[in-house]
Amino acid sequence: MKKIELTKSQIRRKLTLLNKLNLKDKPIDFIYKELKIILNNFWTDDLGRPDLFEIWRTRKGKFTNLDELWYPPKEYIRNFGRLNDNQEQIFYSCFGHNANLGSLEEIRAKPGDIITQIKCDLIQPDKRLKMVGLGHINKWMSSKNLELKNSYKLNALDLKNKIGEKEFNKNLIVKEWLNTLFLKKVLTGEEYKYKLTIAISKHYFNGFKADGILFPSIASYQKAVNLVLKPNIADKYAIFRYARIIEIIDITEEGYKLKILDEANKIDKYNNFIWLKA
Repeated sequence: MKKIELTKSQIRRKLTLLNKLNLKDKPIDFIYKELKIILNNFWTDDLGRPDLFEIWRTRKGKFTNLDELWYPPKEYIRNFGRLNDNQEQIFYSCFGHNANLGSLEEIRAKPGDIITQIKCDLIQPDKRLKMVGLGHINKWMSSKNLELKNSYKLNALDLKNKIGEKEFNKNLIVKEWLNTLFLKKVLTGEEYKYKLTIAISKHYFNGFKADGILFPSIASYQKAVNLVLKPNIADKYAIFRYARIIEIIDITEEGYKLKILDEANKIDKYNNFIWLKA
């Protein structure tokens, strides 16, 4: 059985050192190696059935083709993102019961904006996709979906029984660190600070053999969940269902007031949306 080969105090000291890394000067490969002693034998939650929820992607502007709402070509990816390196393609999406509105928060929609949104389903007829969560995503999701609450409690109890209380508590320290790290806002111009979360995501994709990673949306103040998929997984399993062009009329304490300008639930063979009002 895998175990983190450090004591709880050693883990805390290592995490403190990681927090103090000069990320501006350190390459991602170096950070990845520094994380190995913590994450190689770390346990996390497999969050099960992503096909139970919708995924949404959103972009400011009026677009007519599905490819324009998918992950961008490598040459257009010129900076670090929360989970992507320079010129690394990743499929970012909003996921779950509040995904359509969460995706508006992600792009910081404001009154007067014209926006195109797409909705997809994750279909997995030939494979059970493995989705893992960062930090305390299991607690967050169970607080938003009561049907999942008992399931996640049982998962935590099963893990504790499996690896023992000592190892379980060491994993909690790492989980808390990950949770804090992924909820930090990064300012424009300081994207180099994403190097640490990029290195962590590489451990998740490689070590857990994950198809996707879930974490709370910072932009929506944790009202929604982000789902990040490998490009090949998105291309194969994310199936287009719906698109709409909207105008943001107002944003109030109750939420968004918007006007739907057009809708589509079909695309042609070139991935052009077939608009209902066209």
